Amino acid sequence: MHPRPARSGSVLVSALPVVPPRQGAVAAPALPPAGLPRFSVSKLEVIRDGRCVMQAPSLDIPRGEITALVGPTGSGSSTFLRALNRLNEMHARTRTTGHVLLDGRDIYDRAFPLLELRRRVGMLFPEPNPFARTIYENVACAPLLAGVRERAELDARVESCLRAVGLWGELAPRLRQGALDLSDAQQQRLCLARVLASDPEVVLLDEPCAVLDPVAARQLEDLLLGLSEQYTLVLATHDRYQAARLSERAAFFLHGELVESARTEDLFQCPRDSRTEAFLSGRYG
Repeated sequence: MHPRPARSGSVLVSALPVVPPRQGAVAAPALPPAGLPRFSVSKLEVIRDGRCVMQAPSLDIPRGEITALVGPTGSGSSTFLRALNRLNEMHARTRTTGHVLLDGRDIYDRAFPLLELRRRVGMLFPEPNPFARTIYENVACAPLLAGVRERAELDARVESCLRAVGLWGELAPRLRQGALDLSDAQQQRLCLARVLASDPEVVLLDEPCAVLDPVAARQLEDLLLGLSEQYTLVLATHDRYQAARLSERAAFFLHGELVESARTEDLFQCPRDSRTEAFLSGRYG
């Protein structure tokens, strides 16, 4: 695997309760047509306590790329990210309207199984959240839940996922030790390995470097560049430099609104909206 070169721009260079879905569109064929976006979002609104906290009229997320959702704190980018695997519905008095198509199928359609969605669309959170179990058990839990029982297959899956996040060399002799004894940087990469163990197609990344020091953050960024050759990655970040380094496409959010989106180079060089230009140039946010 050969990581792509870093991006630049001229301005900067799980086990979750089931929430009943609403009724919606008819499921599309199992095999999506070539060229279909991984996600296609339209008229999306997240409403909490009767107030719209995020709206995105339209956004396509290509497969096999890194798409960055960038904006200041409170911009709505994390809320949008969580709408892509229906995590917002975990909050009381929250509902979602509009459409989020995954390979042409609306994930809010009653016919779309939530367990399938959570398997296909994994998520890494801002702070590491390993289980209070061993390193091995943290990675093996997803294949175990999927019905894998052969020890050799479990061992191979654990090794493969730890290698993918650059931890096998460090942790191979310590697999029976507790995951909570690891450093923050190791815990975050372990959580990423746990996500990969479910064999997802999409990985959502909500400020994944928020608690990491600069060296550990850059190591994780390098991992993400390599992983984007195999997965669709969607990154919510307040760091415009990180968005410029990593993403092929970027979308700017402000005050709960998707302002604009484009290829990252185009957005950073020629933003259409003055609010986007002000954020990317560092005048606020």
